[in-house]
Amino acid sequence: MTTPSGDSSGSASGTISRVGVEDGAIIIDVPALGGRCWCERRSVDASVAEPRVGQPVQVSWERPGPPGFVARAVAVSLRNDLMGTPGA
Repeated sequence: MTTPSGDSSGSASGTISRVGVEDGAIIIDVPALGGRCWCERRSVDASVAEPRVGQPVQVSWERPGPPGFVARAVAVSLRNDLMGTPGA
């Protein structure tokens, strides 16, 4: 579900673009929000062993985000429906 850009919370699809090794931060590109969403590792569904760059995810978010980010992720789960391997 995509919510208007003026909302203070919602849910949208995104793609993991960075996984911080040292700081544990995960950066998620969320086109429906028009930018990047910041995420702590603890906000990612526990069934995800290791988040990877390029994984499609569903993000529950809230605003405001930290400086430089449009929102902060409060819950993240994998989009298994988009995890197919091309040519498999």
